[in-house]
Amino acid sequence: MNSARSLAVIGATVVAAGAAVAIAASTARAQGPDTEIWVAPLDVASGRFTIGTPVNISRAPGYDNHPWFLGDGSGLYFVSGRGSGGQYDVYRYDFARDATTRITNSPGNDYSPKPAANGTLTLLHEEPAIGTRLWHYGADGKPIGLLASADHLGYYARIDEHTVAFYVNEPKRGFLIEDLRTHSITRVGEGIRGQPALVPGQRAVTVLRDDSAGVTWVERYDVGAGRFTRLVKAVPGVGWHLWSPRGTIIQTSGNRILEWDPAKGGDWTVAWTFAEPELQGITRVVFSPTGDRIAIVSAPSDEQAIRNARQLSNEALAAHDTAGFARSLRADVRVVSGTGLVRDSRTAYVASIAEQVAQFPDAVYVRTPTTIERSADRTLAAEQGTWTGNWTTPTGPVAVRGSYFAQWQREGGGAWLLRAELFVRLTCDGAGCVIR
Repeated sequence: MNSARSLAVIGATVVAAGAAVAIAASTARAQGPDTEIWVAPLDVASGRFTIGTPVNISRAPGYDNHPWFLGDGSGLYFVSGRGSGGQYDVYRYDFARDATTRITNSPGNDYSPKPAANGTLTLLHEEPAIGTRLWHYGADGKPIGLLASADHLGYYARIDEHTVAFYVNEPKRGFLIEDLRTHSITRVGEGIRGQPALVPGQRAVTVLRDDSAGVTWVERYDVGAGRFTRLVKAVPGVGWHLWSPRGTIIQTSGNRILEWDPAKGGDWTVAWTFAEPELQGITRVVFSPTGDRIAIVSAPSDEQAIRNARQLSNEALAAHDTAGFARSLRADVRVVSGTGLVRDSRTAYVASIAEQVAQFPDAVYVRTPTTIERSADRTLAAEQGTWTGNWTTPTGPVAVRGSYFAQWQREGGGAWLLRAELFVRLTCDGAGCVIR
């Protein structure tokens, strides 16, 4: 891009840029994975799963996850990072209106929303210096009160009105049972993976639990008896499960829903395979209370994930959010601007953006990809497109445009980060345009 810097940058600009870089560096952590939520009609009356055409209801780049249907099936809650600052809040999608409403907007991240009585909900709320705890919130998104005293929670399942099972985010991955009346906490196990799942109609949950050899099993825990019962080996590499309306246990793998029937035993069978390109990386599903809908969480295709990352980067630039802009960059990113200036790190690249924003507050850049190609081993991708830049100088407006080429690299967690960019400025129009 064009640096658009005057020869002498005033001290205030340098200070502002330095502060922005410090903020960006401190928040340039990996976000949650890029996921979308799809909903489809479901029919289990025929003795098998029949799933209709899935529709994307989250419709936003970035993290959209933790769907849970409302008690009457009219919509669902989910968690999204689409708000400012990358904070995770609770949103509600209503089927009749095809509309999404933000529910929570309090400091700290919110996770795992589930409906409670009278239109209220429970969720896991992140508190500074305490960790994540279970809270009761109103339909208006305002906290009603703390429900459980256990902290550093990852997932939960309400066993009954007064009893909750928790998975704890800690090295030993503990499994807790808390009585909400007395707040007595019983640690009943360790080596748990993911969310406990309520066994329909019973005071019991199932969990994924590692044995001493590192093999993961689906195990049932009966609260009254205080006893684990081993059911079946979990699908390798899958850290999530749920009970279906058919009374079977569900796990997902790739583009498949896998099913295990406690009444029949045996091995896992394939209940459904999705052909849709955007449903090839399914991480979880959730069923509506009436069993007529299924919500599906899936990672987008590589091309869509890169387009999503580019959109989030554009939005961060438009909002002058340098921390948000930095999230898509590798620490060693190398960038050649539209006039040939080189930035050889994330810090240097963010500093150049912060400096320009401080000098020209109305500066906006938009990068629009035209083609994205992925390497055969799915570790690198090439993006080509066009870019525009607009800002106002003391002598008048500036409008620049050009072409760009970018290299993306897939990180260990599956996220795509920008490794290199080359911008070429082709035109510069306006009274403030100066060729450098």
